Amino acid sequence: MFGRVQGFADPAGGGYAGGLSFWTNPGGSAGTASTEKVRIQYNGNVGIGTTGPGALLDVADGSIRFSSTSNYSAVRDIGPIYFRSKDSEGTPFNVGSIRGYQSGSALGGIRGYYYSAGDQLGFELTTDSNFVVNTGNLGIGTTGPGAKLVVAASLGAGDYNWLTFRNLQSGYGTWGFVKKSNNDLAINYGVNSDTPTAGTSLYLQYGGNVGIGTTNPQRKLEVNGSIRMGALITGAGTAVAVYRDVNGDLADSTSSIRYKDEVIPYESVLDRVLSLQAVRFNWGQNTSTPGLGDFGMIAEQVNTYLPDLVTYEADGVTPHGLKYEKMGVFAIKAIQEQQVKLTALSIGITDKIDNISQLKEVEKSFTDKAATLSAKLASMESRLAFIEDNVLGASSSATLSGQLAQLNGLLATDKVATLSALTVTGRTNLNDLGVIGTISAGTLIIDGADNSINSLTDTLKIQPSALAGVDFLGGKVTIDQKGNMKVEAEITAKKYNVQVGDTAAASIGEAVIPAGETKIKIKTTSLTSVSKIFVEPIDQPVATSVSRIDDTTFEIRIKESLDQELKLNWWIVN
Repeated sequence: MFGRVQGFADPAGGGYAGGLSFWTNPGGSAGTASTEKVRIQYNGNVGIGTTGPGALLDVADGSIRFSSTSNYSAVRDIGPIYFRSKDSEGTPFNVGSIRGYQSGSALGGIRGYYYSAGDQLGFELTTDSNFVVNTGNLGIGTTGPGAKLVVAASLGAGDYNWLTFRNLQSGYGTWGFVKKSNNDLAINYGVNSDTPTAGTSLYLQYGGNVGIGTTNPQRKLEVNGSIRMGALITGAGTAVAVYRDVNGDLADSTSSIRYKDEVIPYESVLDRVLSLQAVRFNWGQNTSTPGLGDFGMIAEQVNTYLPDLVTYEADGVTPHGLKYEKMGVFAIKAIQEQQVKLTALSIGITDKIDNISQLKEVEKSFTDKAATLSAKLASMESRLAFIEDNVLGASSSATLSGQLAQLNGLLATDKVATLSALTVTGRTNLNDLGVIGTISAGTLIIDGADNSINSLTDTLKIQPSALAGVDFLGGKVTIDQKGNMKVEAEITAKKYNVQVGDTAAASIGEAVIPAGETKIKIKTTSLTSVSKIFVEPIDQPVATSVSRIDDTTFEIRIKESLDQELKLNWWIVN
C-alpha cells in the first residue's frame, strides 16, 4: 500500500469526536509499513510530524518552505504569511505579514509588514543586516552580540552613520551617531534625515579628547562657547584658582622661578594706581544679567594707566575685561613705593625736628650770650664812668693833655697800672695780652670761660682767603687750601651727599652699556691706586666686574651682552 487516509475516534474531544490522519509509505520493499505524516484533530489543530498538535498548525522536526515559481526579474516579496483579523462589521483584513524578500539574483532576506492604510514595512533583514537576540543581548549586523546592544557593519574607512534617532514629524530634529573615517565618533544633528549633517554637537576623538562645538579638540575637553555651572563644592585650604590663558586653556597660576625667564623689577606704579577709579554700575541689556547691580572698574579707563591689567577682544586693541586677580600685585608695588616716600618724609621730619632742636639750642645760646653781652655792656659803662671820674675827671681844671701826660708818666716808669676799665679809641699795640674773661670783636665773641668762639650774626669763617690750610688736633684733621680734608680716624654721619662739579674728577656717576655690548670705560681723575670701585646695575639682576685700565680709567664688564641697554651706578671710595 502506498498511502491511506484514516478516520479515528478522538477521545480528547469526548462523545463522538474524531479526526483524520494521513499515512504514507516510505518505500524500499513490499512489506514496508506506512507511517502517519499529517493529523487533523477534532478541534481543527493540524499536526505535521506529530500526533498531538497543540496549535492550529504544529510542525515537528521539520521546516516550511515558500517558493517562487518564476525566475528573478526585480525586487519582490515571496510567500507571505498573513495575520488577519476582522473589523467592527466583521469584514476580515490583514493586520500584518511576514514575507521573504529578494533584492538581487542571489540576495534575499525577510520583511515584516504592518497594516496602516495599506501594508507598511515594519522591519527588514537583508544581506548582512543580522538581527539577533542571544541570551538577552541584541545584535544588529552580528550573530554573536557580546553586550546588551551591539551594532556591527563592514563599512570601510569613510564616514558612516551608525545610529540615528529620527522624528518622523516634518520639521523636527534628528540625531545621529557617526563613525568618522579616522575612527573618531561624532554626534550630529539635522532635520528629517537618516544621516543628519546640519552640525556636530559632540565630538569624541579616538585618543580620548572630547569637543563640544568643535570637531578638533586639543584637550581632554574643549568647549567652543560659553559654559554654565551650578553650585560648586566648598573649597578647602588646598583649593587653587583656575585661569583662562591666551590659548583658551584652563590652568592654575604658576609662580615658581622655574617657569620664568628674564625676571626684572616692575616699573613704578603708584601714580597710575592712584588714577584708577572704582565705580558702581548696572549690567547692560547686552549681557546675561541685565539690570543687575555690581561694582568694579572700567576696562577702558584702566587701559589708559595699566594696560597689563586689561584683556582684549580678538583684534588685540579693544578692551574686553580686567584681570582682577592680578590687582593685588600692583597694590603691593604701590604700597611699597608709598612706604619709601613715607620713610623719606619721616626722615625729613626727623631732620626738621633736629634742626628745630638745634635752632632752639642756638636761640638759647643767643639769649645767654645776649644776657652776657648786656652784663658786659653794663660793666663797660661802669668802667667808662670810672675812667671819666678817676682819669679824665681828676681835676676839674685839668686839661686832657695833662691827664694823658699823667698816664704816660705811669707807663714810662714801667709801673703796673691797675685799671678797672680802659677804653682805647685809636690803634693799640700790645706786646703780651692776657684776658681772663671774654674778648668781643664786633659780632665775634671769644669766651675763655667755656672755650668757645661764636659769631652772633653771620657764618663763622676760618681761612676765608684760602691762602693756607687749617690744622686741627695736631695734624689729625687737616684741610688744605684746595678744600681737601684728611682725617686720621673714623668719620660718623647720618647722611653723605656727594656734589659733583667737575665731571672729569667725579667720584660717583652713572654709565650705560649699550644693547649688544659687554663693557664700558669710565674716565675720572678721582681714581687712585688704592681706590675701591662699587657698581650697581639698575632694574636688572646682572653680575658685573671692574678692572683698572690706567691711572684715570677703569672698565665695567658683564659676562654676556643683553638685548637692551644696561644702566649702572658707580662709586669710587678713596
